[in-house]
Amino acid sequence: MCVLSSTAQAQTAKQYRADALAIEGIVNSQYAYLDHLPGGVMPMSDNLRREADAVEDSSALLQYGDHAVTALADHHAITGRSFRDTWAVTPSYSDLWIERQDGDWRIRAVRAGSPAEARVCGRAMSWPR
Repeated sequence: MCVLSSTAQAQTAKQYRADALAIEGIVNSQYAYLDHLPGGVMPMSDNLRREADAVEDSSALLQYGDHAVTALADHHAITGRSFRDTWAVTPSYSDLWIERQDGDWRIRAVRAGSPAEARVCGRAMSWPR
């Protein structure tokens, strides 16, 4: 999904706001995993709607986009930019792959040769399970 596009002209605050407000419709018409979401639509809170309505520039649009995508709770869904508090982007040097299963968090894979393997897998566990 591509929401943002570059143009030779600078966008106005109104155009940035329109882009922010368009994200919900784009997700609802193009996101592949709507069936995983409550009600089959993008989760939107009053706070997210207010944030979208307040977007006036590219920084605010990217920040809102990051928050909107986070609402999908899909670690593969990203805006292409990440911030210090972006949880969806997993650094490539991660040693553990953790997923939620039946209400609990479970380690699903451990990087071979990592410090995590020495600590977690040293307990006679095989990975991935």
